[in-house]
Order: sequence, then structure tokens, then C-alpha cells
Amino acid sequence: MFYSKTNPLHLSQSEQEQVALAIKNVEGITSGELRICIENGPTSDVEARSKEVFSMLSMYKTKYANGVLIYVNVATRKFSIIGDKGFDQKIPLFYWQSKAQELGMYFSQNQYAEGLIYIIEKMGADLERLFPFEAGDINELPDEIHYL
Repeated sequence: MFYSKTNPLHLSQSEQEQVALAIKNVEGITSGELRICIENGPTSDVEARSKEVFSMLSMYKTKYANGVLIYVNVATRKFSIIGDKGFDQKIPLFYWQSKAQELGMYFSQNQYAEGLIYIIEKMGADLERLFPFEAGDINELPDEIHYL
């Protein structure tokens, strides 16, 4: 598979738009905020790097501390899903791990866009229950995929 620095998973324009639309649709039913970051640079610790990226993208600044980051590191072929502190009392720690396993099933078959859309929609149902959309809620973070 061809990887580029700006789009290392080589998602088509249509796939990128579908992923952004899935995020937009989920954020229309929840006050939660989702972001996807795809990076091609090497890292020795994907979990630690995902936390750095979470901070770098100012995801901790959401009104209800309910941001979710799907971080994909192409160079190491690893990824992480993490949530802000607003989730700490609402879901068990293994929730993120189970969602990562589900996403991994798609990634292992090189179905990157399909996997991202699936997991966004799957988490969206949970986010709607935990953090329902409120009147006047605004989109606090961009919906597009962020590339590093």
C-alpha cells in the first residue's frame, strides 16, 4: 500500500469525507467530541503519544471533558482510542480497549475507512447515552481527519 506524509493510510477524498460526515452525524446526537489523528512518524509508546496528541489538539478543552481521540500510528501499525476525564466515572477502562479491538479487526484487513466509520458510529451510540446532545451545543473541535 502507498503511504504519503499527508495521508499515510491513503484514504481517498471520498473516504475522508465519509469519515468526517460520520463524526459530524455522531456529534449531532451527543455533546461529545470525536477526533481522528493519523501519524506516520515512529513512536516507541503509542499510548503515551496518543495522550500527547490529545493535549496538542486541545481536546481537553471541551465543555464537558468528553473528547475522544482515535490515534493511528502508521509507522508502528498501532493505534489507540482514549477519552477525556469526563468518561472516568461513566465507563470502565476496558471500554476503550474493546473498541480498539473492534477497530483492529477492520485494520487487519486494510479496511481503514470502513473501520473508522464503524467505530465512530458504534461509539456514537454510547456517547449519545452518556453525553446527550443539548440545545445550543456547538461543535468544539474540527471533524476532519488530522494528519501529522
